[in-house]
Amino acid sequence: MTAYHTVSANPVAANRYAMSMPITRSKLCAIVCALAILPLSACSTVQHSASLEPSEDLGVRLTATADRLITDERTGALLSDSETHRTALLLSAVDATQQPPVLVSRQLGTESYFYPASTIKLFAAVGALLRIQELQAQGVPVDADTPMVFHPMFDGEQVEADDDSNIDDGTITVRREIRQRIIGSGNRAINTELGFVGRADLNAMMHDAGLDSVRVNHRLSIGYSREQNQRMPRIDLRLADGTLHIIPDRTDPPIEPNTGVPRLRVGIAELSRAERLERPKDFSYSNRVSLEDLRDAAVMVVRPDVDLGKPGFPLTDDHRALMIDAMGALPRESANPAFDPAKYPDDWGKFMLPGIRRVLDAQQVRVANKIGLAYGFTSTTAGIGVDGYPPAVFVTGVIYTNANGTLNDNVYEYETVA
Repeated sequence: MTAYHTVSANPVAANRYAMSMPITRSKLCAIVCALAILPLSACSTVQHSASLEPSEDLGVRLTATADRLITDERTGALLSDSETHRTALLLSAVDATQQPPVLVSRQLGTESYFYPASTIKLFAAVGALLRIQELQAQGVPVDADTPMVFHPMFDGEQVEADDDSNIDDGTITVRREIRQRIIGSGNRAINTELGFVGRADLNAMMHDAGLDSVRVNHRLSIGYSREQNQRMPRIDLRLADGTLHIIPDRTDPPIEPNTGVPRLRVGIAELSRAERLERPKDFSYSNRVSLEDLRDAAVMVVRPDVDLGKPGFPLTDDHRALMIDAMGALPRESANPAFDPAKYPDDWGKFMLPGIRRVLDAQQVRVANKIGLAYGFTSTTAGIGVDGYPPAVFVTGVIYTNANGTLNDNVYEYETVA
């Protein structure tokens, strides 16, 4: 299990910082996390995972936290306006007085469809490791460091065998792809790993874990059609003895539309191939996950001891440690791949970190998370752990900030509102 940074909680001093955070200079999610953690920061649930706080007391604290967020002038209007901003927030704390531990949760806002963007990289990363475990069970001598070669599927594509960010040997491996996608949020990594696992198999893995809402229907930042997204490439695994294990190209079943999800049509217009279409963007065939399943996926990785009433991920200890390290690492802490701190500050992929640091009065705190940012949607799931213990508080949320209602114009209020 990856060690978490040791910090000391000082909620009294932190309160002054949290109350002075201007919404125009800090992301809403940082303010939300500051106000959310503040009522909990004095209790043992935040300070260590072996909480002795009864679940009813946690429920009272979470309810007080929700009330505080609704009544605060900087967050109340946005959190209450589920119609315009599609805002939904799920606050959860681990009750370790139960054996096994359970979550106590409160939700704010009415959940509707949100585009999960890069948060699906969490599912693809887990899926890639489960695929390795399946191959190992079949007697194939592969691991997370086995070099991979991806063959082209369509005209104009090329063989992919090199990863310039891998400073060890420049090859593509599952370990480096996971770290690239989770820490730096690289889209190439998610697309190669989706090809490795397969779209249909990845969804089946998530459903087997109890995450029934997960629908990974397409790659990211590639304009493939639905039919093209069914195709998976030939992949060569370069084994240590110099031989190849070949995964042949294949075609997944047709992509099924999202059903039973409210408000799948978003905005008033969309830019598509430089043309403005005067109609909402339809996300019926887009990637999808519920807020609860997004939270539960993070819990399944970093707190497998917590009983969610779901099967969870059967990761090996080594693979779980790989995931926990990638989800908790700051960009500057990563040696391979390496990230320039000037381009990748501490809160690059951890939007809640500034607020947490204000509340906990600490410069180092471990936040195991994944964020998403696309089409005006900002989504995140974060587990917060201090004092060397695994996360005991989880904050999962989404907000939509697109004042002009046009999608794909890259004019969104990420910095000023989200």
